Amino acid sequence: MLIRTLESFGEHPHAAFASIIRERVLMRNTTADLPATLHDDQVLTFRQWTALNNISPRTGRRILKAPGAPVVTQLSARRIGIKVRHNRSWQQSRERVS
Repeated sequence: MLIRTLESFGEHPHAAFASIIRERVLMRNTTADLPATLHDDQVLTFRQWTALNNISPRTGRRILKAPGAPVVTQLSARRIGIKVRHNRSWQQSRERVS
């Protein structure tokens, strides 16, 4: 996210905050990023995984650092993914009986 000063937004002091909120809304996860069909060996990008599980990227990173996280596939030096099969088994491990 870009860091901006209040002077760059003109006279109104709340304009800076409105712009930041607009940027955050545009960065939200959407299920539109997901493929139409999911196969067990298909690798979801981190963003697709968070959208599928309806969690924020910050929560996704926290989950992946915790014990019991789904198996992560390293896609490149800077990109990770999670297989649909591993996501399903992780979700099942998180189920609890009411």
